[in-house]
Amino acid sequence: MKIEFQDIRSADAEALASLNTASFPTAWGERWSAGDVKSALSMGGVRARAAKADGSAKSDPLIGFVLARQVMDEAEILLIGVDTQFRRQGIGQKLLEDFFKDAKSRRIRRVFLEVRECNEAARALYRKLGFITVGQRPGYYRNKAGKTAPALTLERRI
Repeated sequence: MKIEFQDIRSADAEALASLNTASFPTAWGERWSAGDVKSALSMGGVRARAAKADGSAKSDPLIGFVLARQVMDEAEILLIGVDTQFRRQGIGQKLLEDFFKDAKSRRIRRVFLEVRECNEAARALYRKLGFITVGQRPGYYRNKAGKTAPALTLERRI
């Protein structure tokens, strides 16, 4: 499947929030509303990119996204998600490769993100793309039942 990428603007907040809902499990409360997305996109240095199948109509839903914040020569990936229907097809990797290319053009040298320690699929992707673990935050994630999970802080140099 060929993928095309596009910038996400505040006007696309509903579409990104819907994709976020389709990308994250409900148990951990990682879903952002359209208001959350608009608020993030209104902050300085925050950018979002989305993926959709090449050749699809503009009104077709997005299939993946990256939302990140830049401060000087560093970026933090706030959210990355792929619709569950499109997982295991390399879309997450392509999104990150697109993000790295864009980040390099903006002179970003280091990228950080946090991931649930128990999210093996995401961790495997991040390792494959050169991220290394630089820290841990015990009890960072809390699910609706009150169970906590540590976050790993990962870094990749560009």
